[in-house]
Amino acid sequence: MNIFCKMFLGAAVLGAAVLQAGGIVPEKLVLDGNSKKSVEGYVVRMPKRKSLPNTTTGITYKPEMKQIAGKIVVFSADMRYNDVGSDAQGSHVGGKILITYKGGDGRMRFLASPSVTGTDTEWKKHSFTLEVPADARDFRVVFGLQQSWGTLEVRKPDMTLLSFGPAAGEVKTAFPENVFALGRHSKFKDGILTVKVPKQVPMPNETLGATVVLNLGNMREKVIAVRGKVRYDVASDVNGAHIGAKVLSFRYDLRGGGKPSWVGSEPLVGKSEEWQEFCAYIPIQDSTSEVRLTFGMQQAWGKAEFRDLSLEIVAPVDGTPGYQIQKGFKCEYSPAVLNAAPRRGFMTPVPGLIKADDIREMGKWNANLIRYQMIDGIAHCPENVPEYMKWLNNCLDKLDALMPVIKENNIKVIIDMHQVVGGRYNQGKRPPQNPQAELSRKLSGSSLHRVCCEEDMLLAFVEAWRMIARRYKDNPAIWGYDLMNEPCVIGPSPFHWADVQYEAAKAIREIDPETPILIEGNLSASALYFNMRPMPLKNIIYEIHPYYPGDYCFQGVYDKAYAQNYPKRAVRYTSNREQLREAMSRVIEFQKKYGAKIYVGEFTCVRWAPDGGGRYLDDLISIFEEYKWDWTFHAFREWDGFSPEHVGTPLKPEYGENERKATLLKYFKRNKQK
Repeated sequence: MNIFCKMFLGAAVLGAAVLQAGGIVPEKLVLDGNSKKSVEGYVVRMPKRKSLPNTTTGITYKPEMKQIAGKIVVFSADMRYNDVGSDAQGSHVGGKILITYKGGDGRMRFLASPSVTGTDTEWKKHSFTLEVPADARDFRVVFGLQQSWGTLEVRKPDMTLLSFGPAAGEVKTAFPENVFALGRHSKFKDGILTVKVPKQVPMPNETLGATVVLNLGNMREKVIAVRGKVRYDVASDVNGAHIGAKVLSFRYDLRGGGKPSWVGSEPLVGKSEEWQEFCAYIPIQDSTSEVRLTFGMQQAWGKAEFRDLSLEIVAPVDGTPGYQIQKGFKCEYSPAVLNAAPRRGFMTPVPGLIKADDIREMGKWNANLIRYQMIDGIAHCPENVPEYMKWLNNCLDKLDALMPVIKENNIKVIIDMHQVVGGRYNQGKRPPQNPQAELSRKLSGSSLHRVCCEEDMLLAFVEAWRMIARRYKDNPAIWGYDLMNEPCVIGPSPFHWADVQYEAAKAIREIDPETPILIEGNLSASALYFNMRPMPLKNIIYEIHPYYPGDYCFQGVYDKAYAQNYPKRAVRYTSNREQLREAMSRVIEFQKKYGAKIYVGEFTCVRWAPDGGGRYLDDLISIFEEYKWDWTFHAFREWDGFSPEHVGTPLKPEYGENERKATLLKYFKRNKQK
């Protein structure tokens, strides 16, 4: 992002903006030979002479970069001046607030408030606002005179961090103009924010425009809607779902290791002379450390205009399930489940690809558990219940055909409804069937399951699990029923994601009172954001998918440009075991509080990780073992990118021994010892 400034002169009326007093500590001000303290503050006096050098004399402040890096900062002071003049010409000449720093490229930047010359004997507030680059170095603020003579008086020099958010009790607030840090491509006039970006080929992948830092105090655990109107004439030399005019949020989260994530409105490319409404839904977690909004355009050029900008609190991030538990609740497990041998294994290939030899090979590795993922072949019409049930029974028929070799190798099976009946809204053709479902889809995105929104899909889901329970209740090879793969619901939905699974679990328990039921948490079974209410049923096991750190274990999976730049763009494993433990701390606390059993359904590391992935997997699995969690690695012979049998660069997979395989074998050996 290109960082420039927005200047404000005079006292600012900030409305719902929040100025966090950052304070300039007077003891840290450095006065040069032309400056001194006065009764009211400070005086900068330069004698009149010809041919003054183009330098700035005055009072210097060097803020701590950890306090201001990446923030929108207001530097201000009251000033009055007498007989300020120069024999030089230019807008830089006179009294001012001057900012200098080195950017990440090592070049010096010079930014300043409008210079004042002449005489004004009344105190007036002058201020300068900018977004401080995260990579800035040698940052200095000077209150003084540049290439000029005369007297400049300064009092109350200050530094404050600027953010914006609704006041307590307010759900909707308009954005005041003075909370934005404007880039060089943007300006405000008559209530309209205009962003003009010149054409470059190729266009760098950054979002240029005006930035606002949000004050999160009244927004934690809420979904906010950032709305407005836009008209545009925008083009780009590349294609992509991220390209165009929009509002984009950069979110930083303490539980995510401080790594950014991005959510925005639908990008717009082309031309519209009419004002169009836009909206971005942004979840704010209790652990979110910072949210910055940029109104502008990404990897594109042209003109975009924004107006009527507002922020609205629309819903809690996560609703509350309908079922209740008593105070002091503890999870209940039968002796057979509570005292069962540890299980360590793999996710399998999909039903259409798995072979008996795959099971035999997993047996040779000493794996004793498989997560049989039923997916592929129905994504085009998962909302067609008769077709779905036909497909589901075919998947189960394939599992039954594999049962002899599964039992031969002393392997237990998790039946994983990886493709849930109804599917997600990015599958099939059926749109949301009611206004509540449509709002939920807008808040959560197209990965939302239909079973969380539509009653007929929920009923079909429950009936599908009744059928599975009847079919397998007396089969000792079945270790558990995995009800719903990776629910992802932001804000309220007609049926809470936990209630959906609870209804299916109750139906199973009417038929099969013993086989464990695996419940996955929200946000794709996240361990980082684990937020589960235990269920008042026996033999419930809680499942997580700890893909953390995501930029390490998933590097290059979704980025097409990554392979062409490998290994230059490769990400090394820089975390450690304690950081991984902290990332799963909510799960650990849940286990201790409720006496819950935990199962790790998915975790992985790509085969081209530059350090081999062995240390990462060893750190991660050692934590599973410490807390006695059962686990299945993702995945065996599903895709060569995650395959522990493969080595090689992203574009050249080869069979070969590797650190990931060696680490898995080390832990699978424990299965043989039991």
